[in-house]
Amino acid sequence: MRSPAAVPLLLITLLGGCLDPSEPVADPHFTYPVPLTDIKANKYLLYQGGLYPDGSNTIPPDHAAEGRRRSTLIQPRTLGGSVNPDGRIVVLSVGFDNVAEEFCSVNGVRPCNTWSFTGIAEADARFNAARVSLVTGAVVGAYAETWDSPTDVNYNRVRDQVLAPLGLSEQQVQVVWMKMATARPALQLPGFTSDAFALAELTANAVRALRVRYPNLQMVFISSRIYGGFARIAAHTEPFAFEAGYATKWVVETQIRQMRGEAAPHSVPTGDLKYPASAPWIAWGPYLWSGMINNKRSDGLFYEAADFEADGFHPALGAESKVAGMLMEFFETTPQTKCWFFVGQTCTL
Repeated sequence: MRSPAAVPLLLITLLGGCLDPSEPVADPHFTYPVPLTDIKANKYLLYQGGLYPDGSNTIPPDHAAEGRRRSTLIQPRTLGGSVNPDGRIVVLSVGFDNVAEEFCSVNGVRPCNTWSFTGIAEADARFNAARVSLVTGAVVGAYAETWDSPTDVNYNRVRDQVLAPLGLSEQQVQVVWMKMATARPALQLPGFTSDAFALAELTANAVRALRVRYPNLQMVFISSRIYGGFARIAAHTEPFAFEAGYATKWVVETQIRQMRGEAAPHSVPTGDLKYPASAPWIAWGPYLWSGMINNKRSDGLFYEAADFEADGFHPALGAESKVAGMLMEFFETTPQTKCWFFVGQTCTL
């Protein structure tokens, strides 16, 4: 009988729960899993696809309703946090190198690239520029391990070196877009010691840290990584980029289930994510992963080598533009965001 490590992962994906979940499967040649959004109710190894519970890509009605309620609380605030029509709504990006480049530029240095999310949004006449500030908190090397405690130096850096020079404060941060990665992933799914489980724990810790640092934070949107198959950095190649999607899925699903009085999926060690006491409201941001053209997503998204810098890990203009476009579409079509992101809109329950 062949050992589990010798079984092609595509076959394991189709068969579902046939393996001992304590036994990781390693196949360095397998870099083409099905995107989470296309797996839906089927499984990758032991784990159901879809962004939300039960293999769905649609936010559940009860969770969506709470998000709409939170959107009505997003109001311009003063430096001290008081609601004031002349104040600001800060949308903060949190994460590592790639996040900064996709949101604005390398290390968030302004002026932002015109093809970045901030560049596109600020050039759009519909954007609520008079009230909304897009701020890049992400920076080179800021992996999940550097965001998981409210005392991490990253938070003081954002306060003192990012917000303050823009005339902004932590009390004005009300929305976060987050993308997390661990510094040195080493173990693949399905084992419980895999990097996906570790990343879920770190991400949940970061969400709680954000709640502490930003008292008026209402919502956190989490995206997982883009394609990693071109990376020449072993720790950041596939399947780790793909499997990071499960870390995001489990964190979001944990909050949904905990608010219903249910247990976290797969006993993921996320801790308490119930709102409002422990965490802000959490949902998926745009799902960014896809394979190459021969394994593109059902919506047509794919990545190619030219989308990346020479190391194959950091996005170049191509990947940055694709992510920025998905972010812009997300903010302009999502009920929980479009009502305050654009001028002339009203947030309603």
